[in-house]
Amino acid sequence: MSKELLVVGAGGMGRELWCYLEQKAKADADFAREYRLKGFLDDNPHALDRFNYPAGIVGSISEYTASPDELLVCALGAPEVKARVCPLLKERGAQFYTFIHPTALVAPTAVLGEGTVVAPFVHVSADVQAGAFVLFNCHSNAGHDARLGDYSTLSSYCELTGGVELGERVFMGSHASVIPGRRVGEGVRIGAGSIVINHIPAGRRVFGVPAKPFMKQ
Repeated sequence: MSKELLVVGAGGMGRELWCYLEQKAKADADFAREYRLKGFLDDNPHALDRFNYPAGIVGSISEYTASPDELLVCALGAPEVKARVCPLLKERGAQFYTFIHPTALVAPTAVLGEGTVVAPFVHVSADVQAGAFVLFNCHSNAGHDARLGDYSTLSSYCELTGGVELGERVFMGSHASVIPGRRVGEGVRIGAGSIVINHIPAGRRVFGVPAKPFMKQ
């Protein structure tokens, strides 16, 4: 019996992820037999009003009741939102699907946590360890031995080089990168296009080349 997939979040990331799931269903016959796309969960019933997604919003996140025949796919980009919403859904018995797009390259020795999403053209290299609900957006890269904490988000074209460690709830803007062996603390936000060359303490917001604090902490 096939499982039904529900995308959590009907914003931009949710619509992108829906398209990725459809692409996977076309490219992977086993996936298409095992899973059926059911629709979206979102607390805004009008989130898809301007768009053509016939499956539509089939329920709210706040009132979702888990079913053994359903798996959720996390399409929430903001780490703090993922860290708040996903544990609540799990407390209600929800199970999450870990998604890897057909064009992504994931090393056989890499470990991906529950609910992680690997978008098109991502490279996850040897012995990477990604926690739960991590998002690797398009063309992002995690070099060998990188560690990524739960709920972290790599935007498009981000690069983690070898041995980098990210704490939980780290957000990297598009084209940001971290040089080898650096540690980035919990809750750090790295601005788009920044290059991190030093260890970053928890809770900082950094930007620039090299990345430096840009807001009062």
